[in-house]
Amino acid sequence: MVTRALSCFVLVSCGSNAGAVDASIFMPCHSDSDCPPALPTCHPDSRICVACLPSCMQTCGAQKKCDPVTFTCIPASGNEPCQCNADCPRPGFDPATAIVCDVYDGGICVGCLSNADCVLPDVCQPDIHQCGDGCGICARANQGCDRDAGACFNLDASF
Repeated sequence: MVTRALSCFVLVSCGSNAGAVDASIFMPCHSDSDCPPALPTCHPDSRICVACLPSCMQTCGAQKKCDPVTFTCIPASGNEPCQCNADCPRPGFDPATAIVCDVYDGGICVGCLSNADCVLPDVCQPDIHQCGDGCGICARANQGCDRDAGACFNLDASF
């Protein structure tokens, strides 16, 4: 029924009498809501329904990736570079805490890139890309840590 309705839509919208378009190959769309579950994404340029886009809106599921040529889901080895946070963690490759994609460092999944990636009161420790109380930063800088203030201080400071 969907195929017949879509075929009629294509004929009417194109103004052609050339025959029905096979909906399993070509399904026109304006938004994702126009697409069926098997092809849930409306390609922004071609305006046809596809299985996926090789971007941050992954519809392929675990251990699959979107083929950028066919826009279909194919098996993933798990260690391909991430392209967005939705790609992380890569099953069997990253720890569960690696939930942020660092696209600027080769597409690796890390714990954080900024304080916004952490749950307060933790902060992002940028040198190791992990969330923590901030005292780890102080210790690596050979400083003391005031946990209440969330700040480092010099150990040799006189009071």
